[in-house]
Amino acid sequence: MRSILSLLLLLAACSADAVTIIKDSAPEAIIIIASDAPDSVVYAAKEMQAYLKKASGADLPIMTSPPAKTEKSLIYIGQNNELKARILDTDGLGYDGFKIVAGDKWIALFGRDWTGKTQISGITHPFRLSESYTDKFRINRFGETGTLFAVYHFLERFCGIRWYMPGELGEVVPRLATIEIPEKTDIVT
Repeated sequence: MRSILSLLLLLAACSADAVTIIKDSAPEAIIIIASDAPDSVVYAAKEMQAYLKKASGADLPIMTSPPAKTEKSLIYIGQNNELKARILDTDGLGYDGFKIVAGDKWIALFGRDWTGKTQISGITHPFRLSESYTDKFRINRFGETGTLFAVYHFLERFCGIRWYMPGELGEVVPRLATIEIPEKTDIVT
């Protein structure tokens, strides 16, 4: 009975479709951002790259378009034409809302991002807007960094990374040789 149960569990694990990001501490994916991506999206891509390297030792490249032919999985961070072609958009998302969607050898992490114009009503005075923007990280704090939140959610949920306080002392980054996520992932906040 025990061997039958073990066999069933093994078959279930082998048949599960997954998008491989890192395998045996080697990169199996490429991070893709739009060439005209907002600063918050560029920052989000760099955070993804840095924390995946801390967790696995693998350094995923960041590109503005996927290579013509590749066997690697693609991680789309922020909105781009490829996601629009797949009819993946930010319609209906609230402030700081994001989506994490995965398919056959691709993952998309995107959300509402500041594109240079205020998306939140009630913040029309130029001094209020300047108070909400930080030149250091070049991001806005008023509900327009959805892609960054998508990246942090992904790192927490699928990699087990936690931030308890600022700085390396407050970070918990488990060592992972392989990182995969289910192909049918569809998270909307």
